[in-house]
Amino acid sequence: MYGIFYLNRLNIAPIIPLIKEDLKLSYTQIGLITGSFFGIYTFCQTISGYIGDRFGSRKVITLGGLLSSFSNLIFSQLGNFSFLLASYASNGVGQSGGWAPSVKLLFNWFLKERLGLILGLFNTSISLFTPLAYLLSGFLAEHFGWRMSFIIPSFILIYFCGIFWLLVRDFPPDFKSKRGEVSFSQRSVRKDFPTIIRNKQMWSAFLSAFSLLYIQYGGMVWFPTYLQGMFQIGILKAGALASIFPLMGIIARPLGGIISDRIFRGRRKPLILIGMVVVILSLT
Repeated sequence: MYGIFYLNRLNIAPIIPLIKEDLKLSYTQIGLITGSFFGIYTFCQTISGYIGDRFGSRKVITLGGLLSSFSNLIFSQLGNFSFLLASYASNGVGQSGGWAPSVKLLFNWFLKERLGLILGLFNTSISLFTPLAYLLSGFLAEHFGWRMSFIIPSFILIYFCGIFWLLVRDFPPDFKSKRGEVSFSQRSVRKDFPTIIRNKQMWSAFLSAFSLLYIQYGGMVWFPTYLQGMFQIGILKAGALASIFPLMGIIARPLGGIISDRIFRGRRKPLILIGMVVVILSLT
């Protein structure tokens, strides 16, 4: 399900030049449109996580997916910059309902000792569906126009939202007996939130993740456009070349989970530090 979100998140990446030419937009305006998405997406992550705790991950993921799909449908019919900006920002709201509730769902269903591996396997959906988003969007744009690159992924997401709602549950049948579940009403958000905000470990993880994701998403959104402009190649070829980077995650993401679980015995910080060093060296 989370992978399908990416079909409606990165479908814009390979077709930016087509949108720019058709709607007479500048690259600055395209940057503001995509920036509005990630700004709202970042802001709403905490809200989506809270709502997921309060009402259940299943509801938030489903509603977030539906909002994202409808935002893409609306985007496909627009031509005015301001409306495009608002529509893509609303897509960020919907997309924020994917990650945090999904992690909570995994935590409910799997043991903590295996969470590194589980998250690694789960994150391979990003590595698989980023290339699919590039290729599907490019194919649709080349054959049917760029607007279809937003319409078709929207209907795919709507369909899988229905499947997800029917098949997935927030907790396994024996969750309470295995985990000793504490109901949400027994917690105090007023007490927990300030404690989290003051936590140095949280801020360290936040800044590390922000730095990494800034580089990652900047590359994933603009790299296909860069390849098209630099080497004068088509949409599909640029998408295929840009796919090499995320495809590496099919091996790296679960491997990282295994290493953190077994070699570092559940400690995540050493592996995060190693990963950040590799990223720095590869970009210099």
